[in-house]
Amino acid sequence: MLEQSPIKDHSNPMIWVHNIPNKLEEILGLDGSLQFRKFLNTTLNEFRKEVLGLSSNGFERRLQKETSAIKEEIKELHEDVRGMRVQTKEEIHLLRDEMSQFKLDANREFYLFRSSIQDFQNKFREETLNNQNELRSDFNGLRVEMKSEITEIHKTISTQTRWILVGMLGVGSFLLSLAKFV
Repeated sequence: MLEQSPIKDHSNPMIWVHNIPNKLEEILGLDGSLQFRKFLNTTLNEFRKEVLGLSSNGFERRLQKETSAIKEEIKELHEDVRGMRVQTKEEIHLLRDEMSQFKLDANREFYLFRSSIQDFQNKFREETLNNQNELRSDFNGLRVEMKSEITEIHKTISTQTRWILVGMLGVGSFLLSLAKFV
């Protein structure tokens, strides 16, 4: 009865009805049955064209709707990406500023650290020199004291030696004079 075929071309009419029931063919006759088949095929072809047109229009509308939705999403995505790019550039700029500030702070701290170390070294050298000078003056003072004491000891020894010699001479003379009397 009805024959289904794949939809390929609208312009070429399809033959949907090849045969009609025998009873109907007897009633209509040969010429009437041919015209009836032609009428059915024409009507079905027109119906097919109408359905294809409606479905094509529906498909096109749906396609346009989806396409515009996709375009809108792409536009929003572009705007988001543009916003993210601007935000990223701002963040990079801020990060560079922070890094520059950190570098300046680090250089300042390093300079302060170096200057404090140099101050400490200078103070240490100064204290060391002061201590060395104190030690030298103390050693010189001790040397002078030792020399004066050694000089005193030498004087005392020479004085004692003189007295011992004088005493020995005195004892020797006394013993000689005593020996003359004895």
